[in-house]
Amino acid sequence: MARRDLVAALDVGTTKVLALVARVEREQASIVGLGTAPSRGMRRGVVVDIESTVRSIREAVDRAERMCGSPVEAVYLGVGGTHVQSQNTRAVVAVTGRGQEIGPEDVERVLEAARVITLPPDREILHVLPRQYIVDGYDGVRDPV
Repeated sequence: MARRDLVAALDVGTTKVLALVARVEREQASIVGLGTAPSRGMRRGVVVDIESTVRSIREAVDRAERMCGSPVEAVYLGVGGTHVQSQNTRAVVAVTGRGQEIGPEDVERVLEAARVITLPPDREILHVLPRQYIVDGYDGVRDPV
């Protein structure tokens, strides 16, 4: 979003698309923009026509932008359905930093290595969520830097 105090969310459902913009101040959110559009291109929670789905999303986002008076540049998107799956993977990288200290670039490399898995052609990785890191044999490390 163009303004740091605004947060946008998008819900793409089978019957409608909802875009919501909220202003967050002092841990409290106030809705300042709301846009809905009929959902086209979806069937039982699955995209069957990408172009129609994109048009529905644009329509809902445009309406929310007009209501709040600010452009939406990023959204939080909830993705669900029987076609969404999670998969646990492991990856190993050598630490290359000075004095063998783990740096942010090492974390990025291990996350990229965790993405290297074989997937069927109709699947893709949406997001990598690290559950833990293992450093020098110690597991349960949440932030290795």
